[in-house]
Amino acid sequence: MTHRWTPYECQQVLNYVEANGMNWRDLQQTLFPELSESQVKQKYYDLSRKATGKYAKSQELKRFVVHDDVPKKTHHYCEDLMETLIRMLSID
Repeated sequence: MTHRWTPYECQQVLNYVEANGMNWRDLQQTLFPELSESQVKQKYYDLSRKATGKYAKSQELKRFVVHDDVPKKTHHYCEDLMETLIRMLSID
């Protein structure tokens, strides 16, 4: 099930990383034990991309490549593939 992040939780992630660095396991265990370490890390990177303006570009690319008329299973695979590609291309 997908976690719906609240603005408060998003701010907690940003504050924690600013104060303690990118210690994902500690952040996950301390503030979000119900989530995976990967979910917490990905949320931070999503927030970072939004702050730098890279998020809008990545969403435009995903909408261009992943079409709504493909079967659902294929759609999820393509979406995961695109997110991985976008993450790789967004590294400064």
